[in-house]
Amino acid sequence: MGGPKILMRVGGQVWWRVQRRRLAGLGDRVRLIWIVSGIVEEALSGEADAPGPRVLGDDSAPMFESVRLAAKSVHESGESVGMFVLPVDVPVPSSGVFETLEETSRESGRSVPTRPQFENKTGHPVFLPAEWIAKIARMDEHEVRSRATTESMRLDRLIEGEVMSVEVEDAGVLVNLNTPEDVAAWVASATD
Repeated sequence: MGGPKILMRVGGQVWWRVQRRRLAGLGDRVRLIWIVSGIVEEALSGEADAPGPRVLGDDSAPMFESVRLAAKSVHESGESVGMFVLPVDVPVPSSGVFETLEETSRESGRSVPTRPQFENKTGHPVFLPAEWIAKIARMDEHEVRSRATTESMRLDRLIEGEVMSVEVEDAGVLVNLNTPEDVAAWVASATD
């Protein structure tokens, strides 16, 4: 995409502003943590309305490291809460998706991760209950880096076998903005 996706222009706006506006629609029951690279932090530090709180990640670290940093931040807060993982290139889906994922995990009685499914395809966000947050937060950074070289350190593989897929009515859970064509198609179909 020519640079960090959080800084790309989408529909005339910088992407983080689009995402923040869509996240605001979830209300105050969702606390946000933005995991950013050094390049992104430098760009955002000059913005009076930059999203936060932000946790600085290592630009050279594998993608899973951002999940570990978020889990560590939530775990160290002392709150026993769940966490949604929403990659930067996935538009925020409807609030019903978040509610359904959290409720399904809680009602399962097994403290399992949940992910949305639309027409038998899985997407994002992924909900991690407090027990999973603690497990990921305790992972050592060196373990993450060494396991990432074998491609085994990915969230989907870590939760495999325990994750529950939950059918939702929002096809947006399948959207990934990986190319300029993806962005153009999403802008053309977006309703907000």
